[in-house]
Amino acid sequence: MLIISLFAHLQACLVRYQTRAALKQLSPQQVKDVGLSTEQHRQEAAKSNLVTLVRELCSQPRQRSDKL
Repeated sequence: MLIISLFAHLQACLVRYQTRAALKQLSPQQVKDVGLSTEQHRQEAAKSNLVTLVRELCSQPRQRSDKL
């Protein structure tokens, strides 16, 4: 069970990293369409680096909110 949790955490961190990297490629109109402010876009795009990825990998896994 622990190994499954570790792989799930790894996958979640990689998906966040890829999503943040994709945010960098969006035009201002696309950012607006997604519903992010310019500041939110800048903050999330700034997190798409390897340092943040490693920091998130070393942190405790986030609780999933879709278990309603």
